[in-house]
Amino acid sequence: ERPDTFHFLMIANMENRIKFMMDQYNIDRKKARIVVDKRNKQRINLYRYFGRDDYEQPKLYHMVFNMNFLSLENAVQAVCQLLVDHAGS
Repeated sequence: ERPDTFHFLMIANMENRIKFMMDQYNIDRKKARIVVDKRNKQRINLYRYFGRDDYEQPKLYHMVFNMNFLSLENAVQAVCQLLVDHAGS
């Protein structure tokens, strides 16, 4: 609810999330799947702790990135551009 805060959501299908973990952390598929599943549970529990179960609703975010179609570098550039534009206004 703070006006000086931006909210971003990155989504991707399971296969792309597993591949990302494998590539970024040099781990095998089985370990990557375990990590992705564990992070999902942690995220859900965190939002439940704060009384939120709608955290995937796009209306809650300034930008939603579908990482199935976008590189991490392009997402970072978009966030940086938003911040530059905001600072200039």
